[in-house]
Amino acid sequence: MTRRRASKLSAAVETAKGDEPQLERRFATDTLPVPPVVYLDGDRLVWRFDRKAMSLSRRMRSLDRGRGTVFEHGRRLWIARRVPVGDGLLRDFVQLAEVPAERIAGYARRWGVMGFCAEHRLPSCHPSMGDGRACLPEGWDEQGGWEAVEHWRFWSRRARAVMLARHRLQSDDYKWTGEEIRGLGGYVGVRKPPPKQGEWSSWEAIAEVINNLVQEDDEPDDTWGTLAVAVNDWLWSGDVRPRIYQNDRGQGRPSLVLAPPAWSVLAPTFPLFGIIGMQLSFAVCSEHGVAFCSACGKAFNPGRVLRQGVRHYCDECGRTAMNRDAARDSRARKRRRGSSAS
Repeated sequence: MTRRRASKLSAAVETAKGDEPQLERRFATDTLPVPPVVYLDGDRLVWRFDRKAMSLSRRMRSLDRGRGTVFEHGRRLWIARRVPVGDGLLRDFVQLAEVPAERIAGYARRWGVMGFCAEHRLPSCHPSMGDGRACLPEGWDEQGGWEAVEHWRFWSRRARAVMLARHRLQSDDYKWTGEEIRGLGGYVGVRKPPPKQGEWSSWEAIAEVINNLVQEDDEPDDTWGTLAVAVNDWLWSGDVRPRIYQNDRGQGRPSLVLAPPAWSVLAPTFPLFGIIGMQLSFAVCSEHGVAFCSACGKAFNPGRVLRQGVRHYCDECGRTAMNRDAARDSRARKRRRGSSAS
Protein backbone atom coordinates (compact mmCIF):
# COMPACT_ATOMS: atom_id res chain seq x y z
CA MET A 1 0.00 0.00 0.00
CA THR A 2 1.40 3.41 -0.89
CA ARG A 3 1.89 6.05 1.79
CA ARG A 4 -0.75 8.27 0.21
CA ARG A 5 -3.27 5.42 0.06
CA ALA A 6 -2.54 4.46 3.67
CA SER A 7 -3.19 8.00 4.88
CA LYS A 8 -6.55 8.11 3.09
CA LEU A 9 -7.61 4.77 4.56
CA SER A 10 -6.59 5.94 8.04
CA ALA A 11 -8.68 9.07 7.61
CA ALA A 12 -11.63 6.95 6.50
CA VAL A 13 -11.68 4.63 9.51
CA GLU A 14 -10.66 6.92 12.38
CA THR A 15 -13.13 7.90 15.04
CA ALA A 16 -14.32 11.49 14.91
CA LYS A 17 -12.47 13.63 17.42
CA GLY A 18 -12.82 17.11 18.87
CA ASP A 19 -15.11 18.91 21.26
CA GLU A 20 -17.65 20.11 18.68
CA PRO A 21 -20.23 17.47 17.70
CA GLN A 22 -20.73 16.75 14.01
CA LEU A 23 -23.82 15.42 12.29
CA GLU A 24 -21.79 12.86 10.36
CA ARG A 25 -20.36 9.84 12.17
CA ARG A 26 -17.03 8.30 11.26
CA PHE A 27 -17.00 4.55 10.84
CA ALA A 28 -14.89 1.99 9.03
CA THR A 29 -15.85 2.39 5.40
CA ASP A 30 -14.32 2.40 2.00
CA THR A 31 -13.31 5.76 0.56
CA LEU A 32 -15.67 7.51 -1.86
CA PRO A 33 -14.56 7.46 -5.52
CA VAL A 34 -15.12 10.78 -7.29
CA PRO A 35 -15.04 10.71 -11.11
CA PRO A 36 -12.66 13.34 -12.48
CA VAL A 37 -15.32 14.80 -14.81
CA VAL A 38 -18.74 15.82 -13.46
CA TYR A 39 -20.91 18.38 -15.24
CA LEU A 40 -24.53 19.31 -15.96
CA ASP A 41 -26.20 18.66 -19.29
CA GLY A 42 -29.71 20.04 -18.99
CA ASP A 43 -31.50 18.00 -16.33
CA ARG A 44 -28.79 15.33 -16.32
CA LEU A 45 -25.71 15.02 -14.14
CA VAL A 46 -23.03 13.58 -16.42
CA TRP A 47 -19.93 11.92 -14.99
CA ARG A 48 -16.97 10.42 -16.80
CA PHE A 49 -13.59 8.84 -16.20
CA ASP A 50 -11.04 10.57 -18.39
CA ARG A 51 -9.00 7.41 -18.92
CA LYS A 52 -9.00 3.72 -18.12
CA ALA A 53 -6.06 1.90 -16.59
CA MET A 54 -6.13 -0.94 -19.12
CA SER A 55 -8.32 -2.36 -21.86
CA LEU A 56 -11.06 -4.87 -21.08
CA SER A 57 -9.19 -7.66 -22.87
CA ARG A 58 -6.04 -7.02 -20.84
CA ARG A 59 -8.06 -6.93 -17.63
CA MET A 60 -9.66 -10.28 -18.39
CA ARG A 61 -6.33 -11.90 -19.30
CA SER A 62 -4.76 -10.58 -16.10
CA LEU A 63 -7.67 -11.88 -14.06
CA ASP A 64 -7.45 -15.29 -15.73
CA ARG A 65 -3.79 -15.49 -14.69
CA GLY A 66 -4.86 -15.05 -11.09
CA ARG A 67 -3.24 -11.68 -10.45
CA GLY A 68 -5.50 -10.23 -7.80
CA THR A 69 -9.19 -10.65 -7.11
CA VAL A 70 -12.13 -9.34 -9.12
CA PHE A 71 -12.44 -6.49 -6.64
CA GLU A 72 -8.83 -5.34 -6.99
CA HIS A 73 -9.09 -5.52 -10.76
CA GLY A 74 -12.38 -3.67 -10.88
CA ARG A 75 -11.12 -1.02 -8.51
CA ARG A 76 -8.10 -0.25 -10.67
CA LEU A 77 -9.96 -0.04 -13.96
CA TRP A 78 -10.85 3.64 -13.85
CA ILE A 79 -8.80 6.47 -12.40
CA ALA A 80 -10.79 8.33 -9.70
CA ARG A 81 -10.03 10.62 -6.80
CA ARG A 82 -10.87 9.01 -3.46
CA VAL A 83 -12.11 10.98 -0.46
CA PRO A 84 -12.95 9.80 3.08
CA VAL A 85 -16.37 10.28 4.64
CA GLY A 86 -16.37 13.64 6.41
CA ASP A 87 -18.27 16.61 7.77
CA GLY A 88 -20.99 17.96 5.50
CA LEU A 89 -21.83 14.75 3.64
CA LEU A 90 -25.30 14.28 5.17
CA ARG A 91 -25.88 17.89 6.27
CA ASP A 92 -25.43 19.22 2.72
CA PHE A 93 -27.28 16.34 1.06
CA VAL A 94 -30.57 17.06 2.86
CA GLN A 95 -30.43 20.63 1.49
CA LEU A 96 -30.37 19.56 -2.18
CA ALA A 97 -34.10 18.98 -2.73
CA GLU A 98 -34.97 22.54 -3.72
CA VAL A 99 -31.63 24.04 -4.76
CA PRO A 100 -30.41 24.84 -8.31
CA ALA A 101 -28.95 21.92 -10.22
CA GLU A 102 -25.46 23.43 -10.10
CA ARG A 103 -25.45 22.97 -6.31
CA ILE A 104 -26.13 19.27 -6.83
CA ALA A 105 -23.28 19.08 -9.33
CA GLY A 106 -21.00 20.79 -6.80
CA TYR A 107 -21.94 18.20 -4.18
CA ALA A 108 -21.19 15.38 -6.64
CA ARG A 109 -17.79 16.91 -7.45
CA ARG A 110 -16.95 16.82 -3.75
CA TRP A 111 -18.40 13.46 -2.65
CA GLY A 112 -19.00 11.48 -5.84
CA VAL A 113 -22.07 10.30 -7.73
CA MET A 114 -24.84 7.80 -7.01
CA GLY A 115 -24.61 5.61 -10.09
CA PHE A 116 -28.40 5.23 -10.43
CA CYS A 117 -29.59 2.50 -12.78
CA ALA A 118 -32.11 3.32 -15.48
CA GLU A 119 -34.80 0.81 -14.49
CA HIS A 120 -35.22 1.21 -10.72
CA ARG A 121 -34.00 4.72 -9.78
CA LEU A 122 -31.70 2.98 -7.30
CA PRO A 123 -27.90 2.79 -7.21
CA SER A 124 -26.74 0.15 -9.68
CA CYS A 125 -25.25 -1.92 -6.83
CA HIS A 126 -28.70 -2.62 -5.35
CA PRO A 127 -29.57 -6.27 -4.66
CA SER A 128 -31.17 -8.29 -7.42
CA MET A 129 -34.90 -7.72 -7.92
CA GLY A 130 -35.44 -11.44 -8.49
CA ASP A 131 -34.60 -11.69 -12.18
CA GLY A 132 -30.92 -12.36 -11.58
CA ARG A 133 -29.82 -9.47 -13.79
CA ALA A 134 -27.19 -7.01 -12.59
CA CYS A 135 -27.92 -3.34 -13.26
CA LEU A 136 -25.43 -0.86 -14.70
CA PRO A 137 -25.30 2.91 -14.14
CA GLU A 138 -27.61 4.73 -16.53
CA GLY A 139 -25.93 5.64 -19.79
CA TRP A 140 -22.85 3.53 -19.02
CA ASP A 141 -20.57 3.40 -22.09
CA GLU A 142 -17.35 1.95 -20.61
CA GLN A 143 -16.18 5.47 -19.79
CA GLY A 144 -18.98 7.17 -17.88
CA GLY A 145 -22.71 7.61 -17.42
CA TRP A 146 -25.34 10.05 -16.24
CA GLU A 147 -28.14 10.35 -13.71
CA ALA A 148 -31.23 12.52 -13.55
CA VAL A 149 -31.03 15.55 -11.27
CA GLU A 150 -34.61 14.83 -10.22
CA HIS A 151 -33.50 11.50 -8.76
CA TRP A 152 -31.08 13.38 -6.51
CA ARG A 153 -33.88 15.71 -5.40
CA PHE A 154 -36.19 12.78 -4.70
CA TRP A 155 -33.73 11.06 -2.36
CA SER A 156 -32.65 14.32 -0.75
CA ARG A 157 -36.31 15.07 -0.01
CA ARG A 158 -36.69 11.64 1.59
CA ALA A 159 -33.58 12.03 3.75
CA ARG A 160 -34.72 15.47 4.92
CA ALA A 161 -38.19 14.13 5.77
CA VAL A 162 -36.62 11.40 7.93
CA MET A 163 -34.56 13.96 9.82
CA LEU A 164 -37.46 16.39 10.25
CA ALA A 165 -39.64 13.64 11.69
CA ARG A 166 -36.81 12.57 14.01
CA HIS A 167 -36.41 16.17 15.15
CA ARG A 168 -40.06 16.66 16.09
CA LEU A 169 -40.16 13.36 17.98
CA GLN A 170 -37.73 14.98 20.43
CA SER A 171 -40.49 17.49 21.24
CA ASP A 172 -43.18 14.81 21.68
CA ASP A 173 -44.82 16.19 18.52
CA TYR A 174 -46.54 13.37 16.63
CA LYS A 175 -48.22 15.45 13.91
CA TRP A 176 -46.93 14.95 10.37
CA THR A 177 -46.02 18.01 8.31
CA GLY A 178 -46.55 18.49 4.59
CA GLU A 179 -42.82 18.33 3.90
CA GLU A 180 -42.50 15.02 5.74
CA ILE A 181 -45.50 13.52 3.92
CA ARG A 182 -44.03 14.57 0.58
CA GLY A 183 -40.71 12.89 1.34
CA LEU A 184 -42.12 9.74 2.97
CA GLY A 185 -45.47 9.50 1.21
CA GLY A 186 -45.32 5.82 0.36
CA TYR A 187 -44.58 4.92 3.98
CA VAL A 188 -47.68 6.68 5.32
CA GLY A 189 -50.14 5.51 2.66
CA VAL A 190 -49.80 8.39 0.17
CA ARG A 191 -49.00 7.01 -3.28
CA LYS A 192 -49.66 10.03 -5.52
CA PRO A 193 -48.89 13.78 -5.36
CA PRO A 194 -51.78 16.08 -4.43
CA PRO A 195 -54.22 17.09 -7.19
CA LYS A 196 -54.23 20.66 -8.46
CA GLN A 197 -57.73 21.31 -7.11
CA GLY A 198 -59.92 20.15 -4.27
CA GLU A 199 -59.52 19.77 -0.53
CA TRP A 200 -56.38 17.64 -0.93
CA SER A 201 -54.64 20.11 -3.23
CA SER A 202 -51.52 20.55 -1.07
CA TRP A 203 -49.17 18.40 0.96
CA GLU A 204 -50.20 20.31 4.08
CA ALA A 205 -53.85 19.41 3.50
CA ILE A 206 -52.94 15.74 3.10
CA ALA A 207 -50.89 15.90 6.30
CA GLU A 208 -53.87 17.36 8.16
CA VAL A 209 -56.10 14.50 7.02
CA ILE A 210 -53.49 11.92 8.07
CA ASN A 211 -53.04 13.60 11.46
CA ASN A 212 -56.78 13.40 12.06
CA LEU A 213 -56.50 9.64 11.62
CA VAL A 214 -53.58 9.29 14.03
CA GLN A 215 -54.50 7.41 17.17
CA GLU A 216 -52.89 9.01 20.21
CA ASP A 217 -52.38 5.62 21.86
CA ASP A 218 -50.31 4.45 18.86
CA GLU A 219 -47.81 7.29 19.03
CA PRO A 220 -44.87 7.70 19.04
CA ASP A 221 -44.41 4.03 18.14
CA ASP A 222 -46.05 4.38 14.72
CA THR A 223 -43.76 7.26 13.72
CA TRP A 224 -40.68 5.47 15.01
CA GLY A 225 -41.73 2.40 13.03
CA THR A 226 -42.18 4.44 9.86
CA LEU A 227 -38.68 5.91 10.17
CA ALA A 228 -37.19 2.47 10.83
CA VAL A 229 -38.78 1.01 7.68
CA ALA A 230 -37.73 3.98 5.53
CA VAL A 231 -34.10 3.86 6.66
CA ASN A 232 -33.94 0.05 6.40
CA ASP A 233 -35.18 0.28 2.81
CA TRP A 234 -32.48 2.87 2.10
CA LEU A 235 -29.77 0.60 3.50
CA TRP A 236 -31.10 -2.35 1.50
CA SER A 237 -31.07 -0.31 -1.71
CA GLY A 238 -27.46 0.78 -1.15
CA ASP A 239 -26.42 -2.80 -0.29
CA VAL A 240 -23.79 -1.52 2.13
CA ARG A 241 -22.69 -4.25 4.50
CA PRO A 242 -19.54 -5.39 6.32
CA ARG A 243 -16.95 -6.67 3.87
CA ILE A 244 -13.29 -7.59 4.02
CA TYR A 245 -11.11 -5.89 1.40
CA GLN A 246 -7.42 -5.82 0.64
CA ASN A 247 -5.65 -2.75 -0.62
CA ASP A 248 -5.54 -1.74 -4.27
CA ARG A 249 -2.62 -4.06 -4.95
CA GLY A 250 -4.30 -7.07 -3.37
CA GLN A 251 -1.53 -7.39 -0.79
CA GLY A 252 -1.23 -7.48 2.98
CA ARG A 253 -3.75 -7.91 5.76
CA PRO A 254 -7.29 -6.98 4.64
CA SER A 255 -9.48 -4.37 6.33
CA LEU A 256 -13.05 -4.75 7.58
CA VAL A 257 -15.14 -1.96 6.07
CA LEU A 258 -18.73 -1.06 5.27
CA ALA A 259 -18.92 -0.98 1.49
CA PRO A 260 -21.13 -1.83 -1.50
CA PRO A 261 -20.45 -4.87 -3.70
CA ALA A 262 -17.02 -5.11 -5.29
CA TRP A 263 -16.30 -3.21 -8.46
CA SER A 264 -16.62 -5.59 -11.38
CA VAL A 265 -14.64 -5.69 -14.59
CA LEU A 266 -17.72 -4.31 -16.39
CA ALA A 267 -18.68 -1.18 -14.45
CA PRO A 268 -17.92 0.68 -11.20
CA THR A 269 -20.21 0.84 -8.19
CA PHE A 270 -20.48 3.88 -5.96
CA PRO A 271 -20.89 3.69 -2.16
CA LEU A 272 -22.23 7.23 -1.65
CA PHE A 273 -25.92 6.25 -1.51
CA GLY A 274 -25.34 3.56 1.10
CA ILE A 275 -23.01 5.74 3.17
CA ILE A 276 -25.72 8.41 3.34
CA GLY A 277 -28.08 5.68 4.51
CA MET A 278 -25.66 4.76 7.30
CA GLN A 279 -25.47 8.40 8.39
CA LEU A 280 -29.28 8.56 8.41
CA SER A 281 -29.42 5.47 10.62
CA PHE A 282 -27.01 7.08 13.09
CA ALA A 283 -29.13 10.24 13.14
CA VAL A 284 -32.36 8.30 13.80
CA CYS A 285 -30.86 6.14 16.53
CA SER A 286 -28.83 8.85 18.26
CA GLU A 287 -29.79 9.56 21.86
CA HIS A 288 -29.68 13.31 21.23
CA GLY A 289 -31.40 13.14 17.86
CA VAL A 290 -31.15 15.86 15.23
CA ALA A 291 -31.49 19.63 15.49
CA PHE A 292 -32.09 22.25 12.82
CA CYS A 293 -30.35 25.60 13.09
CA SER A 294 -32.72 28.48 13.79
CA ALA A 295 -30.61 30.76 11.59
CA CYS A 296 -29.56 28.82 8.48
CA GLY A 297 -31.95 25.86 8.69
CA LYS A 298 -29.20 23.23 8.34
CA ALA A 299 -29.30 20.02 10.33
CA PHE A 300 -26.68 19.36 12.98
CA ASN A 301 -25.93 17.00 15.85
CA PRO A 302 -26.74 18.85 19.08
CA GLY A 303 -24.47 16.65 21.21
CA ARG A 304 -26.86 16.95 24.16
CA VAL A 305 -30.56 16.90 24.98
CA LEU A 306 -31.99 20.26 23.88
CA ARG A 307 -34.50 22.40 25.73
CA GLN A 308 -37.79 22.83 23.92
CA GLY A 309 -39.32 26.17 23.01
CA VAL A 310 -36.01 27.99 22.45
CA ARG A 311 -33.80 28.56 19.42
CA HIS A 312 -30.81 26.37 18.61
CA TYR A 313 -27.85 27.19 16.42
CA CYS A 314 -25.23 25.21 14.52
CA ASP A 315 -21.50 25.82 15.00
CA GLU A 316 -21.26 27.94 11.85
CA CYS A 317 -23.94 30.42 12.93
CA GLY A 318 -23.31 30.15 16.67
CA ARG A 319 -23.18 33.15 18.96
CA THR A 320 -23.33 35.70 16.14
CA ALA A 321 -26.77 34.54 15.02
CA MET A 322 -27.91 34.11 18.65
CA ASN A 323 -26.98 37.74 19.50
CA ARG A 324 -28.62 39.02 16.32
CA ASP A 325 -31.90 37.23 17.10
CA ALA A 326 -31.79 38.35 20.74
CA ALA A 327 -31.35 41.99 19.67
CA ARG A 328 -34.25 41.68 17.23
CA ASP A 329 -36.47 40.20 19.96
CA SER A 330 -35.49 43.01 22.32
CA ARG A 331 -36.45 45.65 19.76
CA ALA A 332 -39.77 43.92 19.16
CA ARG A 333 -40.55 43.88 22.90
CA LYS A 334 -39.77 47.58 23.18
CA ARG A 335 -42.07 48.38 20.28
CA ARG A 336 -44.87 46.37 21.88
CA ARG A 337 -44.43 48.15 25.20
CA GLY A 338 -44.44 51.52 23.46
CA SER A 339 -47.63 50.76 21.53
CA SER A 340 -49.42 49.44 24.65
CA ALA A 341 -48.43 52.53 26.66
CA SER A 342 -49.83 54.86 24.01
